[in-house]
Amino acid sequence: MAAKSHVAKLFEDRISHHASCGKRGREIFEALAVDDALPGLLESDDVASILGILPGSLKRRRKDGEPPEFIRIGGRLVKYPRPAFCEMLAAGYRSVAA
Repeated sequence: MAAKSHVAKLFEDRISHHASCGKRGREIFEALAVDDALPGLLESDDVASILGILPGSLKRRRKDGEPPEFIRIGGRLVKYPRPAFCEMLAAGYRSVAA
């Protein structure tokens, strides 16, 4: 696996920031969805890095119609809207009972 991208590191920093502000679980991902410190559209390499998967696996997910939601710009360029990506992460969050 390649080193984390700049945006993936920023994403992790913002998770830490929101956690330090008292947000937990889904609240963190909901805060990331509207966090203007992050780019509004994420690159494929950034999303793959955040998810901890290879870019080729992300491409297969797109081809198979699996999340995360993406848009095509000019036919070839693929971007991932941050709000939809964060909503996907929030939906997959499972609370663990203490």
